[in-house]
Amino acid sequence: YLEVTPEVVDMVVQTKAKGRKVFAVGTTATRALETAFMDESTKGFSGYTKLFIYPGYKFKVVDKLITNFHLPQSSLLILVSKNRYCLMISICFSFIS
Repeated sequence: YLEVTPEVVDMVVQTKAKGRKVFAVGTTATRALETAFMDESTKGFSGYTKLFIYPGYKFKVVDKLITNFHLPQSSLLILVSKNRYCLMISICFSFIS
């Protein structure tokens, strides 16, 4: 279950309007923000998401992702695998988050 309030949506819209980058801290926050902007609504979102971010996904909101290391073969690793350097570090060190 996730919730993105209208206030958060407003902050994201204002940030983008100023030409600034939106950073998501964590893969869950990334999925939450992307879900909230799927229908281009400014109402926010609360509920469950079926969004699964695969390599090649076109991000609508999130410009940068800050995340922990994820285990190889983790579904969360798929989300961060767009960045090959991050993928390489995650596989080489195999930290457990």
